[in-house]
Amino acid sequence: MENKGLRHYQQEAIQKVIPLIHQESRILISMPTGTGKSFTIINIVYEYYQRRGGVKEEKILFLVDRSVVADSIKRLALEKFDSVQVLKSITDAQPTISICNIRTPTLTNGFEKLPSTYYDIIVFFNCERFPFSSSNFINLLHHFDVSCKIGVTSVINDSISSYFGDVAYRYTLNAAITDGVLTSYKIVIPTDSFEFNEQELSVEYLSTLAKSILEFISNDKTIVF
Repeated sequence: MENKGLRHYQQEAIQKVIPLIHQESRILISMPTGTGKSFTIINIVYEYYQRRGGVKEEKILFLVDRSVVADSIKRLALEKFDSVQVLKSITDAQPTISICNIRTPTLTNGFEKLPSTYYDIIVFFNCERFPFSSSNFINLLHHFDVSCKIGVTSVINDSISSYFGDVAYRYTLNAAITDGVLTSYKIVIPTDSFEFNEQELSVEYLSTLAKSILEFISNDKTIVF
């Protein structure tokens, strides 16, 4: 395995996960935001692909929840694979690496037309946002039940634990801070109360909220949830 550009914990993830593929039907990887989850999972599937001899018939599906994530995965995948495509529907699948947004209305339309063995690996990226309780999504999971499924997340919730089981590889926030990959942080909860229409966030609401947040920060790196 080439270690170029890989941090030690990313190498550990690859070494841990690769042997589990096809031994375990469901594999969960947990890494904090900002530690290179995309880069890690691309290198995992690439290493697996290489060990298989670069078989052209291999099909790997990335399910994501946002178009910006799909673009990021595609950019990284193109550095390793020749055949990568963001799909409007998984039934359009042809390339080695297929990427599909779970918010796409056509995601669960016609998937049963594909053989249940069509995908060798299905990656659930940022799977804490996935609709595991949706009947349509459950039907899709059951249809491709023979595929190895790899969940990648920064936040483990009950739905993820129920579906994937125990974590196969975990890189903790404390470890990331100790390693200097992330910096120490503080949590600030604004005390101001804001009322807004849940159907449409107004410019006035967002402006007021932004001003409130800016009172707590200066030039520090900030994540807003």
